[in-house]
Amino acid sequence: MRSAVSLDAPLSDEPGEEDLRFADVIPDPAAEAPFLATDLEAAIEEALAELPEEERRIIQSRYWKNEAVDTKAHAAALKLLRHPDRSRRLRAFVRR
Repeated sequence: MRSAVSLDAPLSDEPGEEDLRFADVIPDPAAEAPFLATDLEAAIEEALAELPEEERRIIQSRYWKNEAVDTKAHAAALKLLRHPDRSRRLRAFVRR
């Protein structure tokens, strides 16, 4: 029979690792499932692929290249990107 170990017990007796506890390395089943950055990148690429070429270029110029873009054109591109058909995949990555 194994003895119980406190989750607050140190994971190691090694110098410099005394702050690491069992609770730090045991996954929390109640926690939200982590997402991969590649999942977010794929969702962004799919949403942008659905935009007309000019609006896609405006979004990429503004957010990837950090270039100044026409305010009205930027607002129009964001409006298209916010459309529920395009934004539903992206909303999964936004915390409320």
